[in-house]
Amino acid sequence: MTLIETIQNNPNVERQDLKTVKNASIFNQNGIVFCKHYDTIIFAYDINNQVCEIRDNLSPTSNKQIKYLIEGLSVPNGIIKDLEKNKKKWSFSRPR
Repeated sequence: MTLIETIQNNPNVERQDLKTVKNASIFNQNGIVFCKHYDTIIFAYDINNQVCEIRDNLSPTSNKQIKYLIEGLSVPNGIIKDLEKNKKKWSFSRPR
C-alpha cells in the first residue's frame, strides 16, 4: 500500500484543509508553519511552543489568508500576536 493510500483510507486521520488565496504559499521549516503572500511573510506559527505571529491589515486578501490559516490549524486566539498592531490599516499593497 502506498503512503497516500494509507493516509486516505485511515479514518483516524483528521483532515485539515488549508485554503490559499492567490499568490500565497504555505511551508514548514523547523516545525514552524509560515505563509508568504507575494513577497511578505504574513503568518508564522510554532506549533510546539504555541507562538503565533501575524501581519494583520496589510491587505484584505492577506487578512483572508490569515483567517484561513488560523481556522485550518486551530490556532488558539490567546497566542496570536499582531505585528502590525497600531499601524495604519492597509499599509501594504502588492507591487505593481
